[in-house]
Order: sequence, then C-alpha cells, then structure tokens
Amino acid sequence: IVDAYAGALPQPDAVLMTRIDGPGPSQTRTLPIRSDRTFAAEDVPPGEYLLQATYSLFTTSVTVGTSKVAGIELVVSGQVRLTLRVRMDDGTDVPSGVMYRMLFEQGRTFFAPLGGRAGLSLPPGSRWFFILPPASYYLASATFAGVDLRRNPIALTPANAGGVMDVVITRTKPVDAPMVRIAGIVTAQVGVDVELVNTTSPTSRSVIGTTTTGADGRFQFDGLAPGVYQINVPPAERVREVAVGAGTVEVEIPVPAGARIVGATVVTIYDGARRFIPIRPAHLNLVAERDGVQTRIPVEFMGYWGALPPGAYRLTVEGLQAGYTVRALAAGSVNLLEAPFVVPVDRPAERISLELNYNRLVN
Repeated sequence: IVDAYAGALPQPDAVLMTRIDGPGPSQTRTLPIRSDRTFAAEDVPPGEYLLQATYSLFTTSVTVGTSKVAGIELVVSGQVRLTLRVRMDDGTDVPSGVMYRMLFEQGRTFFAPLGGRAGLSLPPGSRWFFILPPASYYLASATFAGVDLRRNPIALTPANAGGVMDVVITRTKPVDAPMVRIAGIVTAQVGVDVELVNTTSPTSRSVIGTTTTGADGRFQFDGLAPGVYQINVPPAERVREVAVGAGTVEVEIPVPAGARIVGATVVTIYDGARRFIPIRPAHLNLVAERDGVQTRIPVEFMGYWGALPPGAYRLTVEGLQAGYTVRALAAGSVNLLEAPFVVPVDRPAERISLELNYNRLVN
C-alpha cells in the first residue's frame, strides 16, 4: 500500500478483492493490511479481480491466471474531511434537492445530495466541484479557504483538513454568475451538425444548443454555466463529454468520412432459471467488411457510432471474451448474422443493435 498523501486520514485497514468477470452477485474478500503495509490473498481462482483499499476511491484491476501475481501497488490518497455550511441568503430554510457533482481523475464523477450533510470525506487533490440547486433556486456563492468555487476548482490537501465550504443559495439569479465557453473543431468533415447537451445532473439531460460547423470545421457554444456537457454529432450520441469550470474548453472531434451509423449494445445472461447482468466485456469491435476491406468500429455500451460509405457490408463482432456469445445482431428487421448491413445513399442507416449472452464458465 503506497500512501500518496502522507498524513491524510483515515488510513486503510484492509483491501477489498472482488471478482468482476463472472455473472451474479459479486463476492468480495477482505484482505488485512499487515504491519509492513503489504497484503496477500491465497488460493485465488483464475479470473479478473478489482482491488480497493478501504477509505479510498481508487481501484486497480488484476487478471489472475495459473501462476502467482506479485508486486501489486495500491496507491491510497487518504481522505480529507470537508465541513459544509449551506444557507439561504434571506435566512429562510434551505430547499431540499441541493446536489453536487465532483469530477475525479480518469473522467469519473460523483453525484450526491448536498443538503443535510455535516461534511464530506474526499481524497486530496484539485478538481471542479459543481453545486446544483433545485429549480427556481440559484447558487449565490460557494467559497473554501477564501477561494471562489464558482470560478476555481477546489484544492484539498491533508494540511487543510477541517476546512469549511460555505454555500449560499438564492431565489434570484446572480448578476455576476460566471459564464464559460466550449469551442472545438470537427475533423474530416465540414458542415456537420453539433449538439450540446447539459449533463451536469445525471438524472436530467437537456439539449441547450445546436450549431453547424463551418468550412474550417470549427464550432462554438458561448454563455454557458460551469458544468458537465455532452457534445453529440447527430445521429451519434455521447461523442464527447467535457467539464468546463472557467474560461474556454477546446475539444477536437474526429468524424470519419462516410454515412454515420449508430448502435446500442445490451448483455443478457441465461443460466438455467436465473438471469444475471454481469460486468460487460471490454475492447469489442464491430467489423464491417466490403470487397476485402475491413473497418473497425469500437463498441461502447452507452451507444457507439462510426461511419461507412454507402454500400452493403458483412458485420462481425471482434474481441469477445470467454463466456460471451452473440445472441443477436440486427438493423431494424434485418438479421445481420445472415444478411448484409446496407448503408443507403439517400437516408440514414438503420440503427444497429447487438445483444450478447454470457454463459457461466465451469472451471
């Protein structure tokens, strides 16, 4: 166990080891941390496991085969206790439904209620902290250690543990509310429609702007509130997610030439009379072949997209892991396991649906 922030509390007292490549409820083993800050697990069946130290948000995945695995390092950040003070500017009761969203490393976010909390235990670091009042309410101010969190990320270190975040909610939209900009370029195509979706709240998505790229492929959205946004290139969705807290965020979106196609993937489990939803397989590609030329489109389970010139293609799925099989691959009423996928010239291609089975492996 490597402590990235010496002195941060609380320190971990165990490592949780969870198998993640099988169906059904996950089984977790608790591995004690020894006095020399090492840990070990004996008699581990082959498979893929997730390791996480207690009091840490960070995880490490490990694949176990038939030989020993040694030398694993878990970096633990420790936690900083952040005290909250939330109030209305007019002295009335704070409304229910005040939420916050914090961005962590590797694109992970955390979304939870802010109201009713005496404080938060968070890993040290510098990151954007978005406060989301309910409808008809606004954020008047948010400060921590003298820093305006509407315009700056929050910086937490073991040294400032016990600091107070002061949040003021109002019913009137502040005249000094910060505004930000998202600007970018779509490469490989011109005159492409770009759609901006507000996803600061994971429970509420709304299209707040559309534009068309010019001859240089550039686009821009101005006058935005700080938050988390999704950039779509219809008909594709979830092309890029960006967090913007101040100033301008620049993004580049490559759009392959050809007709855009979109798809969605689900995994269903059939194991006797029981049905499970497992960890989804990673690194899958949809392979489209025509005249001996193959185009690979990465499969993402929240919706994937790519581009193909008009024509008829044979589709296959590449990269299936052990235990997974293709149950169905279709575009509308066409079974793509038996018939080609047709990209028309004069209209959008049918949406592709991929359904996978997982069969329980027997060791």
